[in-house]
Amino acid sequence: MIKALFAFWCLLLAGCNIPAPPAPEATEPEQRSPEVVSDRETADEQGMWPARLGSRKGVIIEDTRPISNWRTARVPNDQRLVPYEIEREQFDAFNEAMGTQYTPVFEPGGGFVVIPYINEGGPDGKDHFAFYSAVQGDEPEVAEVQRTWFTYDEPEAVQPIGLAVLMPGIFATPRDVSDRAERGLLMRGWAVLRMLSPPSRMTEHTEYNINSSDPAPVVKQIAADLDSRSAEAAYAVQAAAEFVLGQESVLVDKPRVIIGMSGTAIALPTIVAYEPEAYDAAVFIGGGADSFKIAIESSYRDWIDSIQISTTNNSVDGSQSNDFNLQDEYFEFSRLDGVHTAQKMSDMPILMIHGSSDTAVPAVAGDLLWEKLGKPERWVMPVGHELLFAAIPLRMVAILDWLEANTDIEDRER
Repeated sequence: MIKALFAFWCLLLAGCNIPAPPAPEATEPEQRSPEVVSDRETADEQGMWPARLGSRKGVIIEDTRPISNWRTARVPNDQRLVPYEIEREQFDAFNEAMGTQYTPVFEPGGGFVVIPYINEGGPDGKDHFAFYSAVQGDEPEVAEVQRTWFTYDEPEAVQPIGLAVLMPGIFATPRDVSDRAERGLLMRGWAVLRMLSPPSRMTEHTEYNINSSDPAPVVKQIAADLDSRSAEAAYAVQAAAEFVLGQESVLVDKPRVIIGMSGTAIALPTIVAYEPEAYDAAVFIGGGADSFKIAIESSYRDWIDSIQISTTNNSVDGSQSNDFNLQDEYFEFSRLDGVHTAQKMSDMPILMIHGSSDTAVPAVAGDLLWEKLGKPERWVMPVGHELLFAAIPLRMVAILDWLEANTDIEDRER
């Protein structure tokens, strides 16, 4: 499967002629009204957001090297990342900013890291920086580190019309689609804050075994872990955008839009819920709600190898079962799944791009998110996850047109 996908993307990148993907079926947005908010949802929202070490959720660390490109790596399941000296220096900057003296422990198995590097091409002209956060390690002086890498770029020779936050799928994929989207946004006059890959621990390899006679403790742990992974994306995006706006005052009163792809489209409602007044429009590409069900049923489950869930029947022989009918329990324990946070976007222009045959982010999860968002405008294509993203470069002009039509952009310059 992976080899086939790799070959497909090689053909796409090489510029080979491929048949045009089916035209999407557009769904006009329904008239939306705010959902009734339960007592649970109106409880102290601060308590919904997982803690991080220090007085802030994390710190932005600038990378002042003349970076010209970047590569990525997944940490093998049975290993832990051994950091470069520059990464240790960057964590020293984290300690200095936080007023702490932690010893860092970097990403474990399943963690996915971005590695900027210098080559003969020279600097790329972009700003590069990373969001560092940490949680308590096994010992009091130890901090478990997590990072999210970003670049920032502006259109040439014109003042930006607004800020576009662009986020890729798991493992920074599909990189070519993100590259093309970034170029398109810059050509239209948007400044682009690009997340190079989701937070490094979003794919941390974790195994859970649920006792079917008493599932609540493990389901509660799963919900907390999944909430924390989405929350980290929210913390990183908020800090990165605040950093950019602090340096580029021209953007402060201009529109801000956000685009999520696949894994970050799943996290997008949570990212917006962390600062719901910040965004003027959002685009979901291949997203869905109910991360628990997605983790179980995704056709990418073994490839990503992040969340592995099994159940044990409380039987004499200890036999295993695949009974995963625990959605109600998961929804009860979760606070930050899109099924809960989507309501924060009820008054925002939203575009969903959806594959009705998607199995990576199962189409039913996309339908659920669409319903929780209030059934906004949706472009449906009768394809799976790979062809959905193969079609995005061909739909980019329409996406850019939609963004401009649904944000308050005046006196645009080309």
